Amino acid sequence: MSPTFAVRCARLLWVAAFVALVGAWIAGLFGPLLGLSSAHLFADATVLALLSLGMFADAWWHRQGT
Repeated sequence: MSPTFAVRCARLLWVAAFVALVGAWIAGLFGPLLGLSSAHLFADATVLALLSLGMFADAWWHRQGT
C-alpha cells in the first residue's frame, strides 16, 4: 500500500470517527440514532479513530523508508 493511499484512507476513517462521535452526541440527547445507542456509537468512534491513527503511523513509517 502506498503512503498516499494510506493517508487518504486514514482521513476517510478520521471523518467517519467524527461522524460517529457527533452521532453519539445526538443519540445521547434524543435516543437511539438509526437503532444504535450512544454507547455503541462512542465505541465505533473510538475504534475508527484508532484505526485512522494506525494508518497515519503506517504511512509515516513507509514514507520514512523511501
